[in-house]
Amino acid sequence: MQQRYIDRIKQTGLPVFDSFIRRNNTVFADAPQYGVPVVLDGGDPRGITSELEQLTTEFIRRAQ
Repeated sequence: MQQRYIDRIKQTGLPVFDSFIRRNNTVFADAPQYGVPVVLDGGDPRGITSELEQLTTEFIRRAQ
């Protein structure tokens, strides 16, 4: 569903990241309560941690 909007932004010539993070309230809900970031929690069966790592890697690569 969001791909249509992503494509419209790309057509404007603005830079768009290839990586993305799916919204998942179940994974993110407990992180603030326990003070442990999602990527360090270890309980991520849905791959959100991998998506965060991919976006971070892409951001760092583009920032250099």
